[in-house]
Amino acid sequence: MLVNNGSQPAGCVNRRQALQAAAGVLLLLPPALSWPGAVVADEAAAGAAAGELQAYVNSQQQYKLSVPAGWDRKDKAGADVLFEDPGRRSTSVGVTVSPVRVASIEQFGDLEAVGQRLLDAERKKESTREAVLLASSSRRGSGGALLYDYEYSLDSTRGLKRILNTVTITGSKLYILNANFKCDKEAGCGPEEGGTIALLRQVAASFDAGASQ
Repeated sequence: MLVNNGSQPAGCVNRRQALQAAAGVLLLLPPALSWPGAVVADEAAAGAAAGELQAYVNSQQQYKLSVPAGWDRKDKAGADVLFEDPGRRSTSVGVTVSPVRVASIEQFGDLEAVGQRLLDAERKKESTREAVLLASSSRRGSGGALLYDYEYSLDSTRGLKRILNTVTITGSKLYILNANFKCDKEAGCGPEEGGTIALLRQVAASFDAGASQ
């Protein structure tokens, strides 16, 4: 829980601590572990052809997204839910939820500032060689919350990855969706792997959070 030590105005302290909380959460990604009340719609569709999406709704934590049918749900301490591609375990999509003391992502920072914070968190990892922002945009969710979407390349000692993040704050909770795709060791993230990256973009675009979920 974020607290104000009284040394600065509450708004300033809360915003700074929220940014610190987000950086801390990112260091735990990829995330995991579903909460009670979370359901995957049409579970019978597991094993369907790659590219087909199915709805995942967590009514307790009040968020939803669409995930590739047939992907495995994994447990890992530290967050809410993690889905992995059974044919390529390094490709995953997960969500983390953390309490904050700011009411909206606008108070947290604008699109550019939050994106810079995400990259800074990646660059602080010992394994990171380079992190480059490729795209960013904002949109409104069904409940009115503002969401920031980011895509960036990550070159590390573990290989080259394409990362997609969606970030929002609503109901005094910081939500971060994180999608990871590990590129081919020799070819990199070339056209032959564009289908999976495009699929992850659809997943990230489907993410929404708020009271209407």
